[in-house]
Amino acid sequence: MEEKRLTRKRVFEIIQIGRKEDVASRAFDYSIVGLILINIIISICFTFDELDKYNRLFHIIETIAIIYFSVELLLRLWTADFLYRKGRIISAAKYLISFNGIVEILSIIPFFLPLLPKGVIAFRVFRVIRILRLFQANTYSDSLSTILIVLRHKKNQLLSSMLIIFTIMIMSSLVMYGFE
Repeated sequence: MEEKRLTRKRVFEIIQIGRKEDVASRAFDYSIVGLILINIIISICFTFDELDKYNRLFHIIETIAIIYFSVELLLRLWTADFLYRKGRIISAAKYLISFNGIVEILSIIPFFLPLLPKGVIAFRVFRVIRILRLFQANTYSDSLSTILIVLRHKKNQLLSSMLIIFTIMIMSSLVMYGFE
């Protein structure tokens, strides 16, 4: 087996969905999914007053996760030309406006907002956006990727169903309100 040097191409192979035989790529995939889940659990823990005594620990873990996610984003931008094959700058821009790029940016930005002037503190609400990282976990699992493909093919039927459910929900809410 040939030696796997840490080149831009190899970094790209590691941060993309891993093959079962590529231990480094699989380890990266599992670490990202684990950090996503830990980050979401910590976001939930911040809402419980009983857990305030652990806030310092939560902040440390959150900081480590955000640093990891930030490095991951930088690595994805650095290797985006292997994905889009357009040139480094155009590929990086394409990644930034892709679904995964937007999710990554939106999940990282809330962490840095408290560092901005006081007027921006209202944007702390965007911490909830970190939950969007769950959608990115989708790309790290072959079975979840299959589900995403099915959802894309059936999107019209799903949208119709959602519209019907939304209409029924509004109607039932209005009826309940009327009875009150």
